[in-house]
Amino acid sequence: MKNIFFNDKVAKQDLLLALDLDGTILKEDGSLSSEVLVPLKKVIEKKVNVCIATGRFYQSAAKFAEKYDFKVPLICANGAIIARDFLSTEFYKVYLEKIEANKILNKAMELELEVYVFTDNNLYLNHFTKEALGKAEEYDKKPIEIEKITDYANIIKICVLGKREIMRAFEQWTTKMISSINLIASDPYSFDITHCRASKGDGVKIIAQYLQIQKENIISVGNYYNDIKMFKASGIGIAVANSPTEVKQEADFVIDSNEKNGVKEVLKKLI
Repeated sequence: MKNIFFNDKVAKQDLLLALDLDGTILKEDGSLSSEVLVPLKKVIEKKVNVCIATGRFYQSAAKFAEKYDFKVPLICANGAIIARDFLSTEFYKVYLEKIEANKILNKAMELELEVYVFTDNNLYLNHFTKEALGKAEEYDKKPIEIEKITDYANIIKICVLGKREIMRAFEQWTTKMISSINLIASDPYSFDITHCRASKGDGVKIIAQYLQIQKENIISVGNYYNDIKMFKASGIGIAVANSPTEVKQEADFVIDSNEKNGVKEVLKKLI
């Protein structure tokens, strides 16, 4: 990889490294290689500011951070929730508009999409398949039937899954009919829907402001469309080789894939 880093005189504590999880620092089977874990621990020990920026909900991201004792800020649900670390409560949270959330859910159900609804206290599903229940386990919440939603005012994120042509129809309807949302593909088979003020880019800006770090001193690494706004909020945006072409084009640099532990090269340059 080219020597991508700017001004070696910048103090480590004045840098911010934002890392996506799935498809970026984690392998396809969800594991974290020691080739990444060891230098990442060293980067944190060197007092470089690190944050996790993920589409995962808080419970899932916190469980990951706790497993490896990463006491770092967590940007979760594509920026809808931000916590100082896995030990603390959120200090930023934004909900979908109540009326618009109701409209989105009605349309998703009409199209017979698989739907996940994340609120402050519950996870709601419309299909209790083995795969859906397996995914629900990540959030430490027993799922509830979507029909039992009574309060649309505290919906943080809606995730919809379905066949490509139906998803396109849903995307076209949603972007035309609903204004105050951020609809983004977080993997090839699903859309995450949050408030328009919730994105990984917004999350990185909030963390940087909290830590008093300038944009030019932010480095972000990701692999998918929900990482593009994070790249734009950073001095340097880095995509892994397994990213879609459009995502690579929005990055400043491209490194080896997650399967080849590409992020280790970034980490080594920061140690």
